[in-house]
Amino acid sequence: MRVQRIEPDTANFLEERRQMEKRYPMQRRYFLADLVRATEQIDGHKHEEFISSSRSSKYALSRWRLFHIARFELALSYAQIGRLMLRDHSTVIHGLKKYEEEFLHTPTEQAKRNIIIARAESLFLNIPVDVDDAES
Repeated sequence: MRVQRIEPDTANFLEERRQMEKRYPMQRRYFLADLVRATEQIDGHKHEEFISSSRSSKYALSRWRLFHIARFELALSYAQIGRLMLRDHSTVIHGLKKYEEEFLHTPTEQAKRNIIIARAESLFLNIPVDVDDAES
């Protein structure tokens, strides 16, 4: 039996995700696509590595952080997050549990989470922001 893999189109990924999110009528300061771009900039991952099926901890932690922000800041459902991140909803649930149990309450992770949210807001509004400004 042949297994079909979904490969993201890197050129249109962010714009497609932004268009998908516009379907959900909610006041937003940023979209998940902005969070993905902000995470790429701050964590230094390439888009292909970040969206890949790699289980490496450096990519998994970034994905889990995005799952948590999308769920609790953007109020997206597990299925919506999974669809936007090319994952299954059960993967999103597992990532949220692991992130909350192991990483969420550490001061460094909270600071990084706030920096990513600030960067995503600046990308959404097209306002340049320096990482040092977001930390204060």
